Amino acid sequence: MPPPRKRARKVSTSPEEGSEYASSSESEVESLNSEALDDETPPPASQNSKAGKNSRSHTSRGKNADKREKRGAKSSISKVSPSKKEASSTKKRKRGASSEEEDNSDTEVIGKIVQAPTTGRVPPGQISQNTLDFLQKLKDPEYNDREWFKLHEPVYRQAEKEWNDFVDAFTTTLTEVDDEIPHLPPKDVIHRIYRDVRFSNDKTPYKSNFSASFSRTGRKGTFSHYHV
Repeated sequence: MPPPRKRARKVSTSPEEGSEYASSSESEVESLNSEALDDETPPPASQNSKAGKNSRSHTSRGKNADKREKRGAKSSISKVSPSKKEASSTKKRKRGASSEEEDNSDTEVIGKIVQAPTTGRVPPGQISQNTLDFLQKLKDPEYNDREWFKLHEPVYRQAEKEWNDFVDAFTTTLTEVDDEIPHLPPKDVIHRIYRDVRFSNDKTPYKSNFSASFSRTGRKGTFSHYHV
């Protein structure tokens, strides 16, 4: 058997043949690279998931850090230094002092409040001389005004209480005499001391007497009355 013949490789020196040879060599290199890429196996899915988890954890940590920084900035902004607190408190005190001065400048001192007398008191159901003296004062237009009445309000409250006790005791006696008169509480039969100046020729604001009306319906109604 004859030996195999060796093929002689022809080397071209012309520029056209050299370009063909270079293109063929480049195509061979590209084919080799594509084969090498095909041979490489892709990474397993577990590694991809771990990488995604790590990236997500890094991003979440970064967000949490940003939130903490924002909270710290807000808390630092909301905190007020002691010097600022003291300055604000001094401003409030100055404002309060100025408002008090304005109130004091606007208020006018009318007089001193007269307390109810502690002497001359009587048992419940009777009228004392203190009450009669108070009503006598109201007959004088000089005293029958709101300023004087305001200063003597404690005296009026004591006189009013005596009148309520008197009316309560009188109602008990009246119901024994007249069966048609019910035993109503004093507030339902007593008239107010304040005068209705719209329908009166006397324009003083207060009456100079206590009064009460007794009927089947108290001080109001169309029935006949007992007036005291």
